[in-house]
Amino acid sequence: MAGRDSIAPATASTGVPLLDVRGVTMRYRTPEGALTALADISLTVARGEFVALVGPSGCGKSTLLAILAGLEQPSEGTVALAGDPQARRLGRAGYMPQRDLLLPWRTALGNAIAGLEVKGVARGEAQQRARALFADFGLAGFERSYPPLLSGGMRQRVAFARTVLAGDDLLLLDEPFGALDALTRASLQRWLLDIWGRLSKTCLLVTHDVDEALLLADRVYLLSARPGHVRLERRVPLERPRTREMLARADLLALKAELLAALDEQQERSLAGGRI
Repeated sequence: MAGRDSIAPATASTGVPLLDVRGVTMRYRTPEGALTALADISLTVARGEFVALVGPSGCGKSTLLAILAGLEQPSEGTVALAGDPQARRLGRAGYMPQRDLLLPWRTALGNAIAGLEVKGVARGEAQQRARALFADFGLAGFERSYPPLLSGGMRQRVAFARTVLAGDDLLLLDEPFGALDALTRASLQRWLLDIWGRLSKTCLLVTHDVDEALLLADRVYLLSARPGHVRLERRVPLERPRTREMLARADLLALKAELLAALDEQQERSLAGGRI
């Protein structure tokens, strides 16, 4: 397995990447002492690219997304948007956490426009933009439905609509399908493949699921056990449009085996260190 010093971040196209992370380290003070969650992480995401980030539990994947979204500031390192390391990140990316976090007192449409309202967009304009997106998201007719009346898959689509509407070109997705049953998860993966192609967005996805990473992403970064750093980076050799049947190709099976072996190794290190 390649060590972190041998990894050179790549881009899917020439030019300045939309997201450029250089030497990001994150430390916290705890009652037990200093805790390093992330150590010297460097990665890039090119404009229009879909990148997946996988790693063992507790390796700092969600912490990294919070930094990229501007919710936290790193202890060291830089995060550049479109080549500008001084760019304000908060509100520039659509950030979707692990849970849908829909407000139960708001309708599906009301939840979808929440981010736009925070940005100061007039309610009428926000609703108009959301209604157009609901048609593409298979949510037409459910605008006035409240979250408790929606299925898990529909709730996630509402949450994703909120993320798309609130963000600019960059979407940060933190295990958006992790809490769903296998059938619903597979259905939403297919849906995301289709909708992402039409939205022309740049996406960074955190996932524990190697199959999901290979199905959706152009490249995959694998993080080590805590403190998280990049252990390897691999390009996914699949053309688009994609189908799940492509994952049975010999080259994809070999790549999956490599990623699973690396993930298992890092998971064992987490367990051995008492980090889970």
